[in-house]
Amino acid sequence: MALGLCALAVASLGCSAGVGDGSIEVDFLSSQCGDYPERFNLGVDFFSIEHVEDLLEIRVQHGSDFVDRSDGIIVTVPQASVVQNSWLGRPIRLGPDGDGVVELALYLNETCGPAISRRAVGFQAIAGEVTFDAIYAPSVSDNETLVDARFEGVQLNDGIDPAENRATLDGWIRFYHNRGRPAQRFP
Repeated sequence: MALGLCALAVASLGCSAGVGDGSIEVDFLSSQCGDYPERFNLGVDFFSIEHVEDLLEIRVQHGSDFVDRSDGIIVTVPQASVVQNSWLGRPIRLGPDGDGVVELALYLNETCGPAISRRAVGFQAIAGEVTFDAIYAPSVSDNETLVDARFEGVQLNDGIDPAENRATLDGWIRFYHNRGRPAQRFP
């Protein structure tokens, strides 16, 4: 869980935006969100990767605003080369009983923003699967920049009050990592 929260903090820094598409459906219950539809599509249109050596933090969200003002997911891959060499096309189990290869966090800070909730609204994956058909692994090949992943039956909770703050996520992403200068939110 600490790695997931760390991912939220690091990913809120600058990153290069990628080009792609995706659809992420979220079914959630949160005591922090007031009267909001329980099921909706995140409407993802911003794709980015932060990487340090073999560690990837993939951020996919609606809009290019900061994490604390957006809805999206962060997928943390501590060893992208291991995923590329051994896990492509194979489901990776998430959560404490998972394979330990990938972590996933969901944040709903646009939907449940400061006017509704007094703190950031985040969920950590406790079960479900992610399958990568392609992943950017710079230590293997700096030229293969495609990220292609599916999320199935991902169950998440906030780790504080799982009965009142939980979510289920399904969807897919496909984008090309754009290496270069960090994306900027202003001209």
